[in-house]
Amino acid sequence: MQKGLYSTAQWKLQLDDAVTGKPSCVVRTTGGADSVIAKASVGIADGAWHKVTCQRTSTTLTILVDNVARGSALLPSTYDINPVGQPVAIGAKSTGNNNDQFHGAIDDVYFNLD
Repeated sequence: MQKGLYSTAQWKLQLDDAVTGKPSCVVRTTGGADSVIAKASVGIADGAWHKVTCQRTSTTLTILVDNVARGSALLPSTYDINPVGQPVAIGAKSTGNNNDQFHGAIDDVYFNLD
């Protein structure tokens, strides 16, 4: 799930490792610079359903797997991630080339601005 692209401001939840399926949260500031990544210490490619959550506060980006914090990263004090004009994508960032499709099952996707 993502909003924005590598060259723009961006936020996303992704799977980084095709074998273990370690999820990560990524935010990138305006102009596509200075990405911050919180990578989970556990994988989820085990055939079971998992709840994966990216959570941002003013100072920290945290990834939770099954409601347990499994990784975090500090955010700079002024860090704008506002990908204006970009769609929210689930499962792939686009329908064109280089779209990083997810070939698995996704259920119950939520986005909350709290």
